[in-house]
Amino acid sequence: MSKLLKQLLVDELKNDIKDADSAVLLTYSGVESEDNTQLRADLRSKKVQMRLVKNSLARISFQGGALESLADEFKGPSAIAYPMEAGDSVAVPKALKDWEEKLKGVEFLSGIVDGKKIGRDDILRLANLPGRDELLGQIVGLLQSPLVGIVSCLQSPLQGIIGLLDALHEKKGAQES
Repeated sequence: MSKLLKQLLVDELKNDIKDADSAVLLTYSGVESEDNTQLRADLRSKKVQMRLVKNSLARISFQGGALESLADEFKGPSAIAYPMEAGDSVAVPKALKDWEEKLKGVEFLSGIVDGKKIGRDDILRLANLPGRDELLGQIVGLLQSPLVGIVSCLQSPLQGIIGLLDALHEKKGAQES
């Protein structure tokens, strides 16, 4: 590979990862072409980009960036996966979780989340977290439950008063007849 081509590849990767605050490094070997195509299509639909890169070029690309601490982890056939849009640190582990279980040649090595280096176990924990929308729903439910309790406490005395008034009304109606 010529120096010019290597420099172009380094520049392209640097440009792609410049805004990435999270990424997952994985081993990637022995994956058949059809599985590779399906994996990449699935990742794109989940707004995750995966790149197979030569280890030496990846190390050069990561210098001085947020993913620099991953540079020494590139050994053997490796791939780097990162979100297409910054801010969703859990997207990559979640997108790759099923594929790691399905394909024998794909395995989490390490990663970076919000600038902190994490290991394989942490990546798996992140992959098992509920999605952002589900977490927001849980928070709304937690915030809503005390309000429901307050409303029911306020309603129960009113319902008791209404019950008494109805009973009084029926009693007066019975006395008048």
